[in-house]
Amino acid sequence: MSAPTDSRALAGFALLAIFASTPSIGDQQPTIADLVPVGVLQEITDAKTVGDLERIHGSVVAPDITVEVAYGLRLCELGRNKPGENILLESLPRNRVEFVFLFSVPEACKKKGLSLSDRLCMIPDTYLVTVGKLLPGHRKYYARFLTLSVFADGYVAEDLDSINRRLEQADRPAFVSALRELAPSVRERICGKCVDELRR
Repeated sequence: MSAPTDSRALAGFALLAIFASTPSIGDQQPTIADLVPVGVLQEITDAKTVGDLERIHGSVVAPDITVEVAYGLRLCELGRNKPGENILLESLPRNRVEFVFLFSVPEACKKKGLSLSDRLCMIPDTYLVTVGKLLPGHRKYYARFLTLSVFADGYVAEDLDSINRRLEQADRPAFVSALRELAPSVRERICGKCVDELRR
C-alpha cells in the first residue's frame, strides 16, 4: 500500500502544472475535469478482489486525491474496512484545488459519456457520506473536515452543513475544540453566531 501524503503532494503539483499549460482547442476551454483519470477510477471501481485492487493502485505512479478516494472506498466495499477507512480519512482534501478536483469527477464522467448514476461518477458524494459516518470516532480529523465548508457551494455545501450539525450533536466538546483550531473567518462560515460563543 503506497503512502498517500507524498504521492498526493506530487500529484497536486503535477495537476497545477498540467492545467496551467493545457491549451484551449478552438473555442473549447479546458477544465480541471479533463485531468480526472477516469480510466484508472473505472478500473479501481470494477476491481473484483483486493489483490486486483492493490495491483491497479500500485501501478499508479503518483495517485491523486480521486484515485486515493476511489481506492479507499473500494477497499471498504471488498471488506478491508480498517485500511480503507484510514485512507478515506487521510484523503480529506487539504486545499481548494484538491476539493475542486475531487468534485470534478461527475463532470469528467459526463465528458466520457457515462451516466451520473454510475458508481464511479458518484465517488465524491459516496465519499462525503462515508467520511461523515466515520468522523465521530476520529476527533483529530474534525478540523480538516470542517474546513471543507469554505471550499464548497451548492448542494455540496448543504450536505457538509448537515454533516457538521450531526458532528456537533454527537460530540459538541470535540466540535468546539476543532473550531478553535480554525481561523475566525472559517469558523464564521461554519457556525455563524457561534463565533461569539467561542470567544468566551
